Amino acid sequence: MKRLTVSVLSLSLTACFLTQPEPVKRNTLGELDLATELPQTTVTEAAPTPEQLAAAYQEIVALAPKASARQQANSRLAQLSLEQQQLAQEQGVTQDSGYFDNTVNQYLALLANSEALDGRDEVLYQLAKAYFLKGDQQAAFDVTSELIRDYPDFAHNEELIFRQGEYMFNQKQYEQAKNRYLTLVESYPDSPLVSTSRYMLAWSDFKLFNYQASLNSFTQVLSLALEQDGKTVINIEQLNNSDRYLVADTLRIMSVIFSYSDFEQDPVSHYQQYGWQAFSFMNFDSLANYYIEQKRYLDAAKTYQSFITTSPEPNHKVDFALAQMSVFKKANFKSLLTDYEQQFIREFGVGSTYLATEPTDAHYLALKTLEKKYADRSYYQGQQLAKQNESAITAFSAAAIGYQRYLDTLQLKQQGDIDSHYLLAESLYQSQQWQKALVEYQTIAYSAEPNKYQSDAGFAVVSIYKTQLANKQRSQRDDARQHEFVVEVVDNWLKFATSFNTHKSASTVVLQAFNLLFERQMYGVLLTKFAHVERFSLSESEIYQAQLLAAHSHYNLQDYASAESAYKQLLAKSSEQASLVRENLAQSMIKQAEAVAATNPQFAADKYIALLTLLPSTLYREQVQYNLTQYLISLQLFSQASKWVDDFITRYPTSKNIESLQTQKIAIYKNTQQGDKLAAQYAYLATSHSDENTRRISLYQSAEHYRNMGDIENARLQFRTYAHSYPAPFAQNLQAKVELANIYQKQNKASERRFWLNKIIAAYKVAPETELTWAKTEAARATEVFANDAFYVYQKSKLTVPLKTSLARKRKHMAVALERYQQLADYALGQYSTQANFKIAQIYHLMAQDIMSSERPKQLKDLALEQYELLLEEQAIPFEDQAIELYARNNQLLHSGLYDEWIKKTLTALAKLMPARFAKKEVEPGENHAIY
Repeated sequence: MKRLTVSVLSLSLTACFLTQPEPVKRNTLGELDLATELPQTTVTEAAPTPEQLAAAYQEIVALAPKASARQQANSRLAQLSLEQQQLAQEQGVTQDSGYFDNTVNQYLALLANSEALDGRDEVLYQLAKAYFLKGDQQAAFDVTSELIRDYPDFAHNEELIFRQGEYMFNQKQYEQAKNRYLTLVESYPDSPLVSTSRYMLAWSDFKLFNYQASLNSFTQVLSLALEQDGKTVINIEQLNNSDRYLVADTLRIMSVIFSYSDFEQDPVSHYQQYGWQAFSFMNFDSLANYYIEQKRYLDAAKTYQSFITTSPEPNHKVDFALAQMSVFKKANFKSLLTDYEQQFIREFGVGSTYLATEPTDAHYLALKTLEKKYADRSYYQGQQLAKQNESAITAFSAAAIGYQRYLDTLQLKQQGDIDSHYLLAESLYQSQQWQKALVEYQTIAYSAEPNKYQSDAGFAVVSIYKTQLANKQRSQRDDARQHEFVVEVVDNWLKFATSFNTHKSASTVVLQAFNLLFERQMYGVLLTKFAHVERFSLSESEIYQAQLLAAHSHYNLQDYASAESAYKQLLAKSSEQASLVRENLAQSMIKQAEAVAATNPQFAADKYIALLTLLPSTLYREQVQYNLTQYLISLQLFSQASKWVDDFITRYPTSKNIESLQTQKIAIYKNTQQGDKLAAQYAYLATSHSDENTRRISLYQSAEHYRNMGDIENARLQFRTYAHSYPAPFAQNLQAKVELANIYQKQNKASERRFWLNKIIAAYKVAPETELTWAKTEAARATEVFANDAFYVYQKSKLTVPLKTSLARKRKHMAVALERYQQLADYALGQYSTQANFKIAQIYHLMAQDIMSSERPKQLKDLALEQYELLLEEQAIPFEDQAIELYARNNQLLHSGLYDEWIKKTLTALAKLMPARFAKKEVEPGENHAIY
């Protein structure tokens, strides 16, 4: 470093400095050219005192034979005198103006003999110094001017130029002083006086009101003064006293310049033009302090801020920011202080480049204090605005940011604050930043280091997940992500319950977790969690609820066997939900049965029987018992089925399944050979079944089964109802009529029988083509009865007197019988045709016989009687002839291969009527090829 020496004597109120030059190298006694003139002396080890030296040189002056030696001795005596006077002055010894006259006179004496003087330039130099010490500045200035003029290459000219500048400055000849300083700086750039010269040059420009030039020079002074080992010293306390004073004074006067209202330059514009220096901050700090002294607090704050805003280097900005806050505090600018504190947090807090390394203690203390202050303030505002939702959220958001910054700040020093950490989580929660709040609460709750907020934080985690769950349920459409999130929620809830099992809500949270899984149909996950239910502190009723959900989960996973087992365990416990458990147990057993019913109906039946035995009053009994009957019937276990069917019908008379069961009882009664019940069941279905066709079939079946059982009366009633109710299908209707005719025949109810015989005859007339042959046969059979009835009436009708009357009556009966048999003949059916033909011939034959054997009038005499007989014969012969002809026609059928009972009777009748022709042994026909 170029060291600057400041002479105290040259200091003035205007802070003008005069440097103390380094001592000029002088000749010592040993260096004098006295080898031939001076006697040899013995040199002692002790150094001579100045007084001893002066006496020695006085002796030399007196004894030296050569003028040159005497001149050197006189020069040395003058120099010793000057040094003694200078030393006395530095030691503060009081001296009058004549004190330096001897020295001055000595130098003047030397100069008087200029021809013999060797080293005139040095003598002039010493003379100028003597004048300076004497205080004769003008004389000193004149000598230095002569020296500079006569000896431009003199070794100490830069010092002389400096002293001239100093003299001119003191004489307020600032322009001339500036020129002398400028000459020194330009001509002797390596001189140790350059720095002081620049300083004085700056002062000269200042005195000349050249402020910009002055600032530039002062800046150069700072640059030189603060340079040490190639680096700039930024702490002036590391400087020596003189340099420290120089720097301080330079900064001070620069502050004065910057503060001038009519000078538009400030530190920012100055260094933007000059170029920013490592020491630039000193100017800002000095100017700010200058303003503070003058109580110009806003100007001081602006000065600090201008450096912070414009300086290209980050160094010292934090300190200036702290100083700026100090100014606001000192001036009691509360509003400005508040704004700047928050600005400080933003610009110099966490996240800024000013915290790339560990902060200073002052920086750290200010940051953590302010971060905490404003975080607490925002939190308090949020609490006060709780009813104003949006505003409260904004306040809590600010609080969250503040607490996070505060905690991050503490972390810079590896410190923490659990209270503020919890308030951070609370702020995030209140500002609805759920995910961030969740992270903080989890950190607090499950910290390895115990803290007073752990359980509360754990429960807050539970609450946040509830909120997030509701939000995601409304917005999230990704089922896979929903599933993952629910698992995350449940894991955290159960973690809370196990970590804080004494918390009043721990068991509630466990049940909520299980319920959530159940609601989301995540049954497998629920069962996995339930497997470790013993980890949770649950009451008996709470365990019951969890078991119930687990049982439900087995059920919904279609693991009905496990569900049955779980429900049976629950059923063993007394609970208000016992009825629900019973029904769920029933459902589990039902589902097991249904699952294998198609392939293993026996298992299904056994499961249903077990269910009805275990839970006889289940709400599902009706369906279960019905299904049981179906399985038993399908397994052909009719005896078992009969018991369960009868019980079902008794229990549930209004069931929709009654009809099907009543129908299935038919199969049961058939297979258990309960004929009486079978017939009665058919009769029941005939009147109760909803399907008309089923009713029809059942009615007919009941009639048949009654008939087969020998219950003729019930059979008659059923056939009669059927015949009246179901004209179609034709065949069954006709058969019912036939059955009725037969029943009435057995019951000897002739009129009822003939009623149905007439129905049979009438049915033939409308018979379909497919049933025509059978209907004709049945009609012929019925017609035969009516024909025989007519024949019987005809046969019973006797001819009595008066013959005319009885004959007319008989002829009437004859006509009816003939008509009936003709109807029978018209069917053209084998035996019925031959019978009809025979009966018709027989009718005529009987008429002839009856006429001949009719009652004779009693009053007739023999002649009259004879005539009457002839008359009767005349009446009878036509009938007999007609009879023979009709018998003969019937007999003709024999030749067509038809031979039956009536052909046989025909031949017998012909044999009696015409014995000559027909009274011979009959020949039985061989094979009968007639069609019936």
